[in-house]
Amino acid sequence: RAVAYEHPSNRASLTDLFQKTAQQFVREAQARAGGEPFNLDHIEALRGIVLATAEEQLGSREDAFRLLGKEALLVSRNHHKTFRREIERVEALYRVLGEDDRFPFRRPKE
Repeated sequence: RAVAYEHPSNRASLTDLFQKTAQQFVREAQARAGGEPFNLDHIEALRGIVLATAEEQLGSREDAFRLLGKEALLVSRNHHKTFRREIERVEALYRVLGEDDRFPFRRPKE
């Protein structure tokens, strides 16, 4: 029972969740057609959401970059700049969606 509880067989796979995300993204673009631009570039915010979530869960920006296969950015010391750019994309998406007040990744300036 414990194994079944920890690993439910009805759990959606990551690809299923990506597909649902894509469907919602297209619905949002359709709803905004003719209004404020909403384009494919906004999907790049997903990378920032994943990166910021990893940082929150791991407690370290460096560990987040390592976990997500971006160790080279740590060596070149470009990870802070990259992180800021990714978070800016997330903020832009929240602004376009009119959800500024729901932005979950507020950080003090470095």
